[in-house]
Amino acid sequence: MVTAIKSGGDHTTQLDQSDNSSIRTEPPSEAVGGRLWVHSFDDGSSSATFNVRVDYPARSQAEAEAARNGSFNPDWYDGQQRVQRIFQQTADEEDSLEHVTNKSRLVSTNYYTDEVTEAEYGWVELRTEVTWDNYVEPGEDLVIGPAYHRSLANSSTGAAWTLEVNVHESWEPSVVNGEPHTQPVGHVLWGYTWENVTSQTGTLLAFDSPITETTTDASGPFGLAGGTVLTGIAILIAGFLKGSFT
Repeated sequence: MVTAIKSGGDHTTQLDQSDNSSIRTEPPSEAVGGRLWVHSFDDGSSSATFNVRVDYPARSQAEAEAARNGSFNPDWYDGQQRVQRIFQQTADEEDSLEHVTNKSRLVSTNYYTDEVTEAEYGWVELRTEVTWDNYVEPGEDLVIGPAYHRSLANSSTGAAWTLEVNVHESWEPSVVNGEPHTQPVGHVLWGYTWENVTSQTGTLLAFDSPITETTTDASGPFGLAGGTVLTGIAILIAGFLKGSFT
C-alpha cells in the first residue's frame, strides 16, 4: 500500500489510497452530480420536505460497504448545511427545521451521465432529508431565488447541481427565469427543473401568495364548524436522479 498524507486546517486528507479496506477522508474529485428538491406532505400542509442528494463512484471497497449499510455520513458531505443556508437567508420567525435524516446506499448504475454508467465498486448515494415547517403560508409569496443556487455553489462536493421545483398544477408563477425544463409530475404537480443551476443568477421562480385562505359560515361546505382551509402545497427541489431510497 502506498499512501500520501497531507495536513490541511483541522483535518488530515488521504491523497493516494490503494488500500481498499480504508475510507478516504477528502471529498470525491469525481462527484457526478447533486440534486436539491422540496416536497410537501399532503394537500393542506404549509410544511415541506427538503431533500439533498449527491452521487459519486465509490473509491474503495470499504467506502462501498459503508454506503451499503445505510448510515454512511462522511465529514465532507454537507447536505444538511445546504438546507440550513437557504433557511438562514429566507425563513421568518415562524419557520423551523425539524426531523433531519441522513441516509446512504450503494447503487450499481449512475443516472447522471450517459458516458459513465458503471463504477468498479458501485455508486455511493448520499441523501439528506429535512422537514421545513411553515415553508409557505396563506398570504405569503414563494420565491426560489439566489439563496438556492448560491447555497449549492458553495457545496464542498463540487457537484454539477440540479434544482427541481414541483408545485401544484393550479399555481400560476409570476416569475420564471433561466429557461427551466417543465413537465407534469404525477397527477397534480407541475415540475420546473434547472440543470447546472449554480450558473444561474437572480430569481428563478416566484408565486404570488400561492396558498389561499378560505373561511366559511354555517351555510358553507363545512357547516357550523367554519374555519380556515389551506389549499395544497407541493414543492420539490433538486437535485438528483431517478433513484430513491428503499
